[in-house]
Amino acid sequence: MDDCRILRDSFPQWGAAIPAPNLIVGGGGGGGHTVAYDKVGRARHIILNWNDGFNFRLNAELPEAIGRMSSLYILHMNDHRIYGSIPSTFGELHSLRELCLSGNNLSGPLPDALCRLTNLEILDLHDNDFSAPLPSEIGRLTKLTILRLNNNNITGSISRDIGRISGLQQLYLGHNRMEGEIPKSIGKLSKLELLQLQHNKLTGQIPTELGQIKCLKFLFLNSNRLIGELSDSMFSNFKHLEYLLLNRNQFSGNIPQSLLNLKQIQILLVNLHYGNLNFLIIQATITDDSITTTLTPCQERNFHFLSSWACSWGSKKSWFALKEQECLPSWLFLSTQSFLLTCFTPLITSLPNATVAAIA
Repeated sequence: MDDCRILRDSFPQWGAAIPAPNLIVGGGGGGGHTVAYDKVGRARHIILNWNDGFNFRLNAELPEAIGRMSSLYILHMNDHRIYGSIPSTFGELHSLRELCLSGNNLSGPLPDALCRLTNLEILDLHDNDFSAPLPSEIGRLTKLTILRLNNNNITGSISRDIGRISGLQQLYLGHNRMEGEIPKSIGKLSKLELLQLQHNKLTGQIPTELGQIKCLKFLFLNSNRLIGELSDSMFSNFKHLEYLLLNRNQFSGNIPQSLLNLKQIQILLVNLHYGNLNFLIIQATITDDSITTTLTPCQERNFHFLSSWACSWGSKKSWFALKEQECLPSWLFLSTQSFLLTCFTPLITSLPNATVAAIA
């Protein structure tokens, strides 16, 4: 049976919407509605993303027959209503480079068979309902550059084998139910530019090995159960870091100087706990001539930003903290500069016992 027939038999509701081999031959495809075949009718690219040029929304399980498409290079079926589990036959797609099934209703554990796809470069399964721990042999996917499993219900710990995926550039594991400590091996991901681990139940301290990832631009560790002091050495190598979210954890101690020296940072959120006190540090967009800070309405335990505001000033780097207490730790000092009084007066007057400070 040729691959076109497999597709049409597997998804009869799509019918003639699936192009036949004589309509699209070879080529790289692209867009939201592409089925590309080689000259002998074997499917190479299947890109059928709902509402991206393809208006037939699938409400069915993934057929095992897709696993027989031995020449398949790209498989994208995002934002349908595909349910059930990923068939173990998908482990036979040894030519597969991209597997993207995000925004569906897939569930169950991620099959161990996926770890046989050793040529896989992109695995994107975010916004589904996968559960259970990550496959024990996920470290075999050594060619991955993007691993996106956020917004599921994945449990267990982050495997130490994650450090074997040396070419990984983006790792999304946020918004799951993962526990345990961040493995030290994550520091071996020297090409990593984005790390999202937010909104899990991760515990322990941030491993100092994380500071070895010099090209990191986006680091999201917020909303976990991380503890300990922030190491000065951890941030000294982050020359390209733009977004750093550490809030909603249980860090203690002082803000390390290396964190304050980050030159490319655009957004920084950190909570530090001093007994019952909870500090929120916010730094904003830096330009050549000024810094522009914008706070949008939010609530952070002891912090209540009741309205949006923005201000600009001429200094190259300033840091602001707002808390509902009268005393400040030693690394903060009070400022009575006119622009602070002007910009913060509406906010200060709306909060009882509120203090505003700047960190130079």
